[in-house]
Amino acid sequence: MVAIAETLIERRSGAFEPASFLDRYQDALRELVEAKTKGMATTPRAIAVARIPGLAPPLRDLPPGCTFHPRCPQATDCGSTEKPIVRNVAGAQVACHLA
Repeated sequence: MVAIAETLIERRSGAFEPASFLDRYQDALRELVEAKTKGMATTPRAIAVARIPGLAPPLRDLPPGCTFHPRCPQATDCGSTEKPIVRNVAGAQVACHLA
């Protein structure tokens, strides 16, 4: 299960396979896991800053709609007003408008 800011992003059964993540915001997490697996001394902040623009909002003041739309490079207009629902996609439960 992947959750960010107390929001379910993706849940699936089986082995943890970052390469199979379906939601678009997970690129930075996937890159971090791959770097750590290869033994690289990469910090989560370094990858997040490089891959995700802006600053994370305070948990007490999350934006409306999709929590990640202000920082997601692929966000659409619906992300600013509609919270993504959890859907079954390719054997996983995913909460992303773009999955």
